[in-house]
Amino acid sequence: MRDVWREWRLVPGRLGGIPGVFLLLGFLGALGYMLPSSMGYGFLDPHLIAMYACSPPFFLSSVVAASFSEEGGKLAGKLAGKLAGKMVACVVYGWLASIVLLAMALTTVNVKEWHGAAVLPETGFLMWCLLLGLSLALFTTALGVMLSLGNRDEQSVKRALRSGFFWALVGVVILARYGLLEWREAFTSLLTAEGMARLSGAGSVALLVVSAVILRTVAAHPRWQHPGWQHPGW
Repeated sequence: MRDVWREWRLVPGRLGGIPGVFLLLGFLGALGYMLPSSMGYGFLDPHLIAMYACSPPFFLSSVVAASFSEEGGKLAGKLAGKLAGKMVACVVYGWLASIVLLAMALTTVNVKEWHGAAVLPETGFLMWCLLLGLSLALFTTALGVMLSLGNRDEQSVKRALRSGFFWALVGVVILARYGLLEWREAFTSLLTAEGMARLSGAGSVALLVVSAVILRTVAAHPRWQHPGWQHPGW
């Protein structure tokens, strides 16, 4: 827990210090207030709810890149504890940020459109979306750790994570909007509590398995086995 707490306190600095924190607050304000406020109840579209709940990769690129690239491989002490502490801090940060963003958006919609009772997504659908978001946070963090093992600096790891998630999101949007009719119908059928349960269950298992394989490889790497190890390219 000491390693987790230490890494958690370093998160603001890994966002870029005060400028990075203000940028995060601006991002939360734009997507958590301005967009829902302009859309009203239209924001409750299941596509948008799922996208917001699965947003941890957006938040994690900078923090993961800084967490695992900043020390240039020159680590010392209990390396397993350091790796676990960094992983847990990143996953918790990314997942909580997505929950805060979604909570802000739902609060904004209901305050603006208040008619005597809160209007919220179906609880089951929302919970499954959040579970998938947690799995994505773990996968993004594991992927960032793996990328940092090569001769990569912080900026290259950050660019790789952001571009990968961006193109994945573009692919999903194209499939949902312009794919074959059968594909679009199948995608739409997932945006229910039952459909999201199937997607989240299968997706979470797949992401957890892939993350476990990545972390097994990472844990066996010399960087996390031998204090003071340095990549030949550093």
